[in-house]
Amino acid sequence: MSLTKMNIREDVVDHFVDLLLSDRDGYDDRLDYYEVNFNSAIAWDRQDASTRHWTHENRNDELGSDEVEVSDRVDAAAGDYDPFEADELDKKYYRLWLDDAIDSLPEFQRRIVEMLRQEIPIESKDPSISSISKVLGKTEKTIRTHRDKAFATLRSHLERKGRR
Repeated sequence: MSLTKMNIREDVVDHFVDLLLSDRDGYDDRLDYYEVNFNSAIAWDRQDASTRHWTHENRNDELGSDEVEVSDRVDAAAGDYDPFEADELDKKYYRLWLDDAIDSLPEFQRRIVEMLRQEIPIESKDPSISSISKVLGKTEKTIRTHRDKAFATLRSHLERKGRR
């Protein structure tokens, strides 16, 4: 039996056991469907788990030779703004303003910026190297989009601070 099929089976059993345990603590109406139509309920759980696991297993397929070109185009579109430039970090209040600006970001964007600050790569082909997309469980494109939004917010926040 493949690992994926075993994971699917475990998900179905775990979901059913969770429903039983929640019904034991107090009435859970989600279990009513199992009582009336057990085979169909298990089949739907199996279908959901299959879709989730097979999608996850096949998510890491190679995109082809265009992958590098897409990343280069995305990087070019991101612009040249880097809030972690050495020249800027040497300025008297810049680091304090930068920390305040990062703290004001939404949680997901803040996590991305903090990982970039620690020089963690967005994507890595080497499975032994941690990357932002692996840690956060998102695609490279999603990470780059949120990075660009965060950098735009940081830029405007820091420009306002610099004018004061």
